Amino acid sequence: MRETKEQTYYRKAFENARRCLKEAREQAHVYGKHVIKIKDPKTKEVTEVMALQAAITWCLHFHVPTWASSTWRMTRAGYRLLLDQNVDPSITKDARLKLEDKMAAAKGLPKSQRPKRTSGLRKKNVTEAQLNQIIECAEALDAAWSEALVLWLKASVATGLRPNEWQEAELIEEAGRVVLRSPNFKHNEKRSYAAFRDIDLTETDEYWMSAIRKHMLYVKSFAEAEEEGLNERHYSGCSYLLNRINKRLWPRRKANITLYTGRHQFSSNAKADPNVSEKERAALMGHKTTKTSRERYGRKRSGSKGLTPEVANKAVLDLIQDPAMKKPSRTPAPTQSTSPASPSASNDKRNA
Repeated sequence: MRETKEQTYYRKAFENARRCLKEAREQAHVYGKHVIKIKDPKTKEVTEVMALQAAITWCLHFHVPTWASSTWRMTRAGYRLLLDQNVDPSITKDARLKLEDKMAAAKGLPKSQRPKRTSGLRKKNVTEAQLNQIIECAEALDAAWSEALVLWLKASVATGLRPNEWQEAELIEEAGRVVLRSPNFKHNEKRSYAAFRDIDLTETDEYWMSAIRKHMLYVKSFAEAEEEGLNERHYSGCSYLLNRINKRLWPRRKANITLYTGRHQFSSNAKADPNVSEKERAALMGHKTTKTSRERYGRKRSGSKGLTPEVANKAVLDLIQDPAMKKPSRTPAPTQSTSPASPSASNDKRNA
């Protein structure tokens, strides 16, 4: 089963608190003695982690200054969950309020200042030619996960589902319509309009529809198998093979096509189609606002029109916010010509 939102937050906080304890002990820091025991979300065993007050303080001091703001938001949500669950009874009400204020004040790095990491260099589009190259390479390699990978990529481009949404997705076929119901993994009051979204695939070309059906059969068979961990092996096997193909086809390229790239391409296709409104694109992707896909997902120039399915329930469009695009600010021109400031004058202005 896919993690719930609360389980994801718990895991993030648990992993960070354990990391804080490890770092403190390596440095022989006094915080290495501040310990509580909570359940490991993976092994279900009670495990030592740093006490919450010390862990949050350590994280704010050593981790957050180098983290992207999105990474910090997830970990912060996890720590708030642990505080709500009172897993560390030693924390008083006043101490908790102070920790909440400190966490709220910390923001992480803005996008322009983030260090370039591999995760930040994932490609946000996969062209038809590139997809065909991947398919040919996968078939030539004839690896254990070749067919599964090809189906997953096609299904993602056709539907825009996140990799972790497939486990609970289902096809509903009634009255001649084919609707894909998908969970909105990042559902909350700010990020998604509902817990699920319905995508009408009735008019989807058989080339893509066949891939969606076969991919879902893979996912369903793994979910029903008695052996645990098959869904994780499915994802890991396809990801590993795709990375191997990236290196073989484009050895000098840093940005790789991933299983998430299909979602970006789906957004690009919707942007390139004049018949798909911004609200419809947001509804198909599970967003509460048109701003999300407009600013964070694939570009219009990378898309192909005619590939985007329809929103099954048009009523959800009323739930989606459509904030106006920000206009670029203009710096007013000086009213009169002035000579360049001297170095000392510049320093005075900076120090003012």
